[in-house]
Amino acid sequence: TLPYFAGESLDPVTTTEMVQSSVGALLYEKLFELDEHYVLRPLLADSCAYDAEQRVYTLTLRSGVTFSDGSALTARDVAATLEQARQSQRYAARLAEVSSVRAQGDTVRITMSTDLATLAWRLDIPIVKAGTGPYVFAASDSGAYLEQNPSWWQQKALPLRRIELLHCKDRDTMLYAFSSREVQLLPLDLTGTGASGVSASGDYTDAPTSVMQFLGFNTRRAPFSDAALRQAVSAAADRQALVDSCLLGHGSAAQFPLSPASEEYPTELEAPYSIAALQQLAQEEAGT
Repeated sequence: TLPYFAGESLDPVTTTEMVQSSVGALLYEKLFELDEHYVLRPLLADSCAYDAEQRVYTLTLRSGVTFSDGSALTARDVAATLEQARQSQRYAARLAEVSSVRAQGDTVRITMSTDLATLAWRLDIPIVKAGTGPYVFAASDSGAYLEQNPSWWQQKALPLRRIELLHCKDRDTMLYAFSSREVQLLPLDLTGTGASGVSASGDYTDAPTSVMQFLGFNTRRAPFSDAALRQAVSAAADRQALVDSCLLGHGSAAQFPLSPASEEYPTELEAPYSIAALQQLAQEEAGT
């Protein structure tokens, strides 16, 4: 059983509730997805070509994909969703460099206002209509639930044929339902400003994300206009201790603005934690 807010939309483009997004992830699929090593994989999109001179992306869609209502996935459906995403609170910033989206036959053409060769990595946006995901939303006199989508194009084995949904009127109700074991799964974002903790016992499963918390310096003003000082502070920052204390260990320490799970992460450039570097700089400054 999963929690959801009956009065809130399950539309993954417009909703800002993580609880709704977790249910929506079982209903809707994306153009692209990132694997556990942040490698881009096409999902509903079959291919993506970029014309840097014209600043135009051309997306070709995977054939044979149908929505849960039986209708085929079309370029118009994709273009409509991306246009909606451009106006949404959740995706507007991500698509800020997109100037237009239009369907052209079986392809989707995305025109950029500036040169951006990495747009595909931002297109893990669910395509909304009737849903192309493994489950469909259903309801009966006894309540709402998710059931297997018989027309799911991937045709993979699913762990459950049916997932019950428990209507929660607010976050406190949702947390109580988890504590009392009325629901078995609860999404938590420990980096969120409105993050909620749970007191009940349970197992945590960590999912890598691109969410990053960082220490920033104003390099235009003293004392952090000094590159040596910035390097010393960086070396003296015990990142793992911060992850353990602030995120209860549910995070990955990183010295670069990239997830360590990524194959592109430059592990060889990392500097070991050393408070001695800061002390040495302080001694050098005191001696001048």
